[in-house]
Amino acid sequence: MKKMKRYLVLAAVILLLPGCKTGEQRTSEHMDKVLQELRNSPEYLDLSQYEAPEEDRNAMIAPAKREPEANDDGLVHFRYSQPVNGYTVTIDWQPGTEQAELHFTKGDTSFSVMSYSFDPQMFDFPTEGTDIRLHYKPKPQGRMLYDKEPFSFADVDFDGVEELLITCPLEGPRGMTAYTVYEPDGTEREDAPFWDISDLTDFKASEKAIVQNQYWGALIGGTRLKYRRQQNGTFALTDSTFFEYTIRGDELVDSVRYHYRRQGGKMVFVKKEVVEMEKRS
Repeated sequence: MKKMKRYLVLAAVILLLPGCKTGEQRTSEHMDKVLQELRNSPEYLDLSQYEAPEEDRNAMIAPAKREPEANDDGLVHFRYSQPVNGYTVTIDWQPGTEQAELHFTKGDTSFSVMSYSFDPQMFDFPTEGTDIRLHYKPKPQGRMLYDKEPFSFADVDFDGVEELLITCPLEGPRGMTAYTVYEPDGTEREDAPFWDISDLTDFKASEKAIVQNQYWGALIGGTRLKYRRQQNGTFALTDSTFFEYTIRGDELVDSVRYHYRRQGGKMVFVKKEVVEMEKRS
């Protein structure tokens, strides 16, 4: 996992997308290839002069609570009283940090993953004791993503098997929640679009598609990238939309949208569209 620290440098859109491993950043080779194709288009729109503003997350942080005291091994141990998705789950957390190791056991399968965004206060965990029993708060039916627990399970790649999602509070765009995706054997999914799952991600099960939404500041523009599941189980970028807003005075006038579609292995410009915004009364 990689701790997500996002910096958008916009030249159409360049996304530096770590997951949850602190101190590490990488640019996706897949996205580089896609963006290079878009730059070669005659309709390429250069927005490199814009930078997304630094988000103020202080207001989103829960009020401080007293942290649990550590065991002799320097850790606080959390254990779920009931199996979660068939797994026995324990969490070893180092107080005073956001580092925790989550352990999953089901039959002969056992693996551990690290979280660098773990904060018991964000999940309303008890703060008394060093060996703490927990009850998993069930995910509402029909929801794909779930941020009320440090982890959840969902079939995010539409293969009929639920993947493990590690919750990364405040690590997504605009201070939202990001999620690191693991296969049931503990293997991290680092392929597109799974290295950038967040609360801005849309899942379209009927199309077996995942849509990544990105925004460049409050009123600048953004992108929508649609990935579809292929017959071999991988996902390919098939549609993309780049858009920018037009503002006159304090009024949002319209959204200029540039649509692309993959044809013959390349992203091809399809059309330019101007969508007028509703006038404020």
